[in-house]
Amino acid sequence: MPYSVKTNVVSDRVEILIAARTLDNTAVTIPSLAVADAGGDATWKAVGTYTGGAMKFTAEPQSYEDQAGGVNLLGIATKLEVPALETDTAKITSLEGFYGKFCDIVCRVIGSAKYHRCNKLSITMGAEFPFNLKDPNKLPISATGITDKLSSVYTTGTLI
Repeated sequence: MPYSVKTNVVSDRVEILIAARTLDNTAVTIPSLAVADAGGDATWKAVGTYTGGAMKFTAEPQSYEDQAGGVNLLGIATKLEVPALETDTAKITSLEGFYGKFCDIVCRVIGSAKYHRCNKLSITMGAEFPFNLKDPNKLPISATGITDKLSSVYTTGTLI
């Protein structure tokens, strides 16, 4: 029987950087701290920030039961959900450029070199625009993928 592991990944204010893969099975080189500080470059696009507690990463094993009663693992369905708090036209256009591509996502803790990285995910985006000063406009980013093991999708570390 499948199970779900849900984890709040970050509790800090975080900047979201996304890079499209040129080859589906080749990860994009992690950005340097200088690139993250500059808000991205030609490869890594800064698409917004968010406040802690809003990001969620979910991994759920997908399996089936065969005729003999054995359970066979098909893979692990992964999903990253994060609302980007910047909603200008340039950010929307940048996010739309990732549709239909495998992407790597780096969520870098602002004011430090700490990062959380999710690999080989497909990006979609919605919109929540309440036009209320107490509730900022958001672009809910959803990124999904299927992998054979969790460690090939999620990593954490320090930018150098």
